[in-house]
Amino acid sequence: MPDLTGLTQREAETKLKALGWNGNLNVEEQQVTNPQQKDKVLTQNPAKGQQITKGSTVTITVAKFGIITS
Repeated sequence: MPDLTGLTQREAETKLKALGWNGNLNVEEQQVTNPQQKDKVLTQNPAKGQQITKGSTVTITVAKFGIITS
């Protein structure tokens, strides 16, 4: 599993697909106060360096600046 932190959601998905991954991307949002973190991946599961299978689910938490509405 590559390090996805600091990438945008699109960049993270592109990076995974370039490695042959074709699973489900689960995206969670977390509010942040630093505008420089906006739309960047904060955390990932599985963690960097762990083995993943091509069809596995990857969960990323993406920073959202401002108020999150559900």
